[in-house]
Amino acid sequence: MKEIKAKNEPKAPSKKKRRKVTKTIFQEDSEEENLPNYDQDDEEDCACIYCNDLYSRSKPGEDWLRCLKCSHWAHASCADVSKRTKQFICELCL
Repeated sequence: MKEIKAKNEPKAPSKKKRRKVTKTIFQEDSEEENLPNYDQDDEEDCACIYCNDLYSRSKPGEDWLRCLKCSHWAHASCADVSKRTKQFICELCL
């Protein structure tokens, strides 16, 4: 009887696996335009503006950059820029 009860009890929820993915946010040095500053949580599932791949499906260690003008995200590899870029502006905003 005890074995049957154990099978019918709900299982404890499993913990989500976390992957190490880097998002880089750059601050613009000049205050020319007062654009809205969007604080995006690292858990938000945003899409790359170039390939439309989701942040949640990123490979471990994959670098993301946020455009200084539109605040949208892109893979450094899709934007064809170094992950060490200090100021990133996407091709859509140029």
